[in-house]
Amino acid sequence: MSSTLLQDKKDIEDDKKRAEDAMKEAKDAMNRAEFEMKEARNELKEAEEALKKWKESNPNFSRTNEEFIELKAEKEEKKELYLAAQRIYLSKEETYRSKEETYRELIKRIPNQELEEKIASVIKRTLEESSVSSGKKSRSTSQQDAFRDRVRETCGGRCLLTNQTSWEACHIIPHRDINVNFATWEEEYSNYCFIKTHGIDDVRNGVGLCKRWHALFDFYNFTIRLTDDNKYRVELSKYYKYSDKERADYEGFIIQFTGDEQQWPSAFFLSHHNKNFAYREAERQRTIKAAAEPEDYAKRDSDATIEYHFERLDYRQTDWIKAQSKEHEARQQDTEMVNT
Repeated sequence: MSSTLLQDKKDIEDDKKRAEDAMKEAKDAMNRAEFEMKEARNELKEAEEALKKWKESNPNFSRTNEEFIELKAEKEEKKELYLAAQRIYLSKEETYRSKEETYRELIKRIPNQELEEKIASVIKRTLEESSVSSGKKSRSTSQQDAFRDRVRETCGGRCLLTNQTSWEACHIIPHRDINVNFATWEEEYSNYCFIKTHGIDDVRNGVGLCKRWHALFDFYNFTIRLTDDNKYRVELSKYYKYSDKERADYEGFIIQFTGDEQQWPSAFFLSHHNKNFAYREAERQRTIKAAAEPEDYAKRDSDATIEYHFERLDYRQTDWIKAQSKEHEARQQDTEMVNT
């Protein structure tokens, strides 16, 4: 065999290896997206069932009822998350199919029939391996454990609010949002990490909270603000039904982090949670006002006033630049409403 043919064969083999790796990576990404889509769908079903049961047990409920508003908002939020996860999955699936087609085209360039059959089997093996490794979890256990270990250093292995020893590592900017807009994270957020290569699992993007307060944080029912004197102060939602004791204990509560101060939550990351919290609070206020004063919204679909307002804004903005723009627009609308 001539040196030219040998070189051509080597080039094809190199291309084949790169295409095989790309195909497997795309398949893994598709499996992760599929898992997250299923998780989001299950959460949506749970929220829908909770709202349905509440309505059944409160047949004469008022649409201004705080519990109804909260359950309705949660259902709509879960719906948005599910639809976003579905879009991601379809995109990842399309990418995988494209990589698979590229790989098959490379196979056709190899004249050896035995080698062709051997390479073709790689596709089947890729499907089997990626289904086992990625079909069960959205992120590897090692990644989750590593993030938890980092956060443990700043929370002392306890919930920073309740002091419970049963705690979870909570992302300030959620992992699922970065799956939608990873480029934004790399361009805008990596410089604020303690260690850039840790990405969204960086310790400065984490807080140790018990299960209940983790969920409340994710739903923007409270936020953590870094004050001018560098204290981490808790701010509770005015509209969530906290007990009197919880409001007394946690409104204005100063969180005491442990360990290296350089690894404590980034003010930059917290600022985005603060803005989303304010955004959500403004929408809660508008929703309650719309339900209490429907005559002010005669041009709206009056039978669906609450639904309209909860769908009007996207609570889980994945493009934070757009989120800030929408927040500014919402504030302008508030100002116009007051002036009129």
